[in-house]
Amino acid sequence: MTTLAAAERFLAWLQIEQGRSAKTIEAYRRDLCDYEDWLAARGTSALKASSGDVEAFVQALRKHGKAARTVARQFAAVR
Repeated sequence: MTTLAAAERFLAWLQIEQGRSAKTIEAYRRDLCDYEDWLAARGTSALKASSGDVEAFVQALRKHGKAARTVARQFAAVR
């Protein structure tokens, strides 16, 4: 399965099974794209990422001054 396919399955699950709004799904989609871009810049992908990569991503968000709610949402999207 590709990273994109896995992400789309996750987003469909959120919408269908969890009843998340369209705006929430779009925010998560952006978050997942941001994470994938961040990983690609480091030579890896979401399918190969470790928990250390997730922690480093969260730290990078904080370092760039992202709001606590934004960091929490992005963490929820990528975990």
